Amino acid sequence: MENIKGFLSMSEEEKIRRIKSLDSKEVIHILTSVGTNALSAELLNQLAVAYNNSIQPEKAMETLDLVKEQERDAKWYYRYGYACAAISLRLQEKKFLYQWKALEMIEKAITGSKTSEVIDWCLEMMDLRPDLTQLAKMNPSSFPRLSAYYLKARPDNEGSGKEEKYKKVSAIEWIFNQQEYLPDAFARDFNMYMAKRYPDDWSEGMADEFVLEEPEILVIYEAWIRSPAQLHDNERLNEEDDLKEENKDNDMWQVEIMAHLKADNGKAFTLQELIFKLQNLMADKELGDHVFLEGMEYEGHECEGHECEGNGLINDPDGIPVFYVCCGS
Repeated sequence: MENIKGFLSMSEEEKIRRIKSLDSKEVIHILTSVGTNALSAELLNQLAVAYNNSIQPEKAMETLDLVKEQERDAKWYYRYGYACAAISLRLQEKKFLYQWKALEMIEKAITGSKTSEVIDWCLEMMDLRPDLTQLAKMNPSSFPRLSAYYLKARPDNEGSGKEEKYKKVSAIEWIFNQQEYLPDAFARDFNMYMAKRYPDDWSEGMADEFVLEEPEILVIYEAWIRSPAQLHDNERLNEEDDLKEENKDNDMWQVEIMAHLKADNGKAFTLQELIFKLQNLMADKELGDHVFLEGMEYEGHECEGHECEGNGLINDPDGIPVFYVCCGS
């Protein structure tokens, strides 16, 4: 764990940079040890992010409430909305109140955003929460900015063709860590995570539901590596030039990786199987604070209309589906 005295001796800029490089558990340990009364607005925000990523939305809200109103920016409203949305999944009696509050916060986040970054975060949250989308559709006058950015751009929030076929994987979730699992150990931790995330709705049998009816896929994700030796046999870099010496930062390269995954039964991936395979791909790589799996986006079919072969990973003239792994902070 981080030395608290060493952390306190840092400048504010150094503290923020250091906190953003740590995992959620370490962030919570350091910042709660320092004491919330001693934290700046930005560090309180980072503590709230850590609580949200650790599935502790109530503590995230308590922390965000400590930020003075004049210091609450678009990111603050997004994070508060995220916490409200998470809490609404656990409730029955007050579910609507937290759903409505989440939409109010998203509306304020979009209104106050000076860049597209926060707007994109808000739209991604809506993509993953059809219940919030439906509520917003029913009340467009209450959420005019959200309606302008999301409901008009995606009036039905539905894809067609292949996008619709792969809709289930857009909502998969997990928090990546640096442990390489055996199947039984992952099954235990995955079911514990999902039971905590959805205490009223999760059952272990749901882990074995098929979410992707394809025998094999390609996935693309971003990570930091120290050596090409960290790549698995089923992985390739999308750009070999990424490993040039001048591209190093803190002795690491930021790279985009393509990996080839095959379903165990040769027909389709279950929810648990898919996330298990993704977890073990990323276990020996650095993701920074982008450890929160927020679904996979269908990118098309590799080799479709091209002469490539999936960076040497596949040899199929018809191509196979490619998905981008969405990781948030």
